[in-house]
Amino acid sequence: MKRVLSRRSAADTAEPTDKALFLDLDGTVRKTLVKGKFCPSKPEEQAVLEGRHEKLWEYKKQGYKIFAVTNQGGIGLGLMSKAECEECLEDLNSKLDGVFDDMLYAPAMPMRNDDFTKPNPGMIFHLAEKHKIDLKKSLMVGDRDTDQMAARRGGVPFTWAKDFFK
Repeated sequence: MKRVLSRRSAADTAEPTDKALFLDLDGTVRKTLVKGKFCPSKPEEQAVLEGRHEKLWEYKKQGYKIFAVTNQGGIGLGLMSKAECEECLEDLNSKLDGVFDDMLYAPAMPMRNDDFTKPNPGMIFHLAEKHKIDLKKSLMVGDRDTDQMAARRGGVPFTWAKDFFK
C-alpha cells in the first residue's frame, strides 16, 4: 500500500459520519478461474462471484461507501507484480460497474507482521481516516479468520461472506 503524507486542514478534524462496507476480495467478492491458484494475476483469471453485483449496489444505494481491503501476498512472494495486481483490481471494479469507492491491497508476504496486512487493521484505519468513516456504523465482510480479526481489531462489526451474500 502506498503511504502518502499530507497536511491536515480544519475539515480533516471533523467527526466521521459516513458508513462503509469493507470487503475482502478473494473468496468473498471474486473467484479465480485457474485451478490450483488462490488469487488471480491477470484480469482473465478472475470472475465476480454470484450475487455480489446486486448486493454491493444495494448497499451503495443505502449510502454506504464500498471499500476493498485485500491481502495480496503473491506480490511479496514474487508471483505477481503490483502492476498486475492493480490491473486485476481495476478490472474487478469495472465488472462491478465501478461500485468500489477505494481499493487497498497489502503486498507483503503472507503472515508478515505489519500494520496493513490482515489480520492487522491498518487498511481499515487508513480508509476510515481518508474517507471520514464511522467504524461503528460500518461492516466488514470476509471469508477467513484474518478478515474477522482485522475487523475486531479495527472496531468494525463483522459478518461472514457466506451469510452476507445469501
